[in-house]
Amino acid sequence: NSFCTLLATGGASTPMSNSVVKIIVVGESAVGKTSIIHQFVERTFSADFKSTIGSDFSAKAVAIDDAIVNLQIWDTAGQERYRSLSTSYFKGCEAAIIVYDMTDANSFARVNHWFEEVKRSCNLTPSDVNGANRFPVFVVANKADLDGQRHVGRKEAQQVCTANGWESAECSAKYGDGVDTLFKSVAAKVVERRSRMPSDVARVASVGRVGGGSRRGAAAAEGSATNGGSQGGVGSRIPCCSKS
Repeated sequence: NSFCTLLATGGASTPMSNSVVKIIVVGESAVGKTSIIHQFVERTFSADFKSTIGSDFSAKAVAIDDAIVNLQIWDTAGQERYRSLSTSYFKGCEAAIIVYDMTDANSFARVNHWFEEVKRSCNLTPSDVNGANRFPVFVVANKADLDGQRHVGRKEAQQVCTANGWESAECSAKYGDGVDTLFKSVAAKVVERRSRMPSDVARVASVGRVGGGSRRGAAAAEGSATNGGSQGGVGSRIPCCSKS
């Protein structure tokens, strides 16, 4: 299978060593949000589906150029009945990953709905959405290992993303293809965006926040940088809410 590979090139002037980047992952239920995160953080995959209730938080450090960036990855509920539990965790995020299932056209049709949810819950301004230094949004087709069952064309997805200023990518949570590249590309985009911000704004952003004021996640991210800190990094997962 071929994948849309996004090169992780940063080159930011803002110091990023041991900084924190909060990423929110959204999308319809059963598209593979949790599986993508588990593949990236833990190098595991389970075919058993369990709905996320509220939000789960995972952490992993990655190297971008010569800096260590601690990713806080927030996995949110796709089912409507759990959605109100998760939006409170959007605060302070610096990038969004919207996941759809390439074998399910309806999940792709809902991408714009999820973008509107990100805009509302992250309090994005018009300049965040349309400006030169816009908020990074990655629209990701999961299940690339099922390319023969594809119901969303690569060209169609790319056209929609280009029209909206989003990044387009594909990955396989099952086999890991494209997963590392995805998260490193997201981190690099945030680094690049911070480099264009006034220094005081970028400095505040680099501190990072955990929803609800908890410091558990930040400590986990710092620990992953201390123990790993390499390109692969070391991850940890902290459940914020129970699973059904």
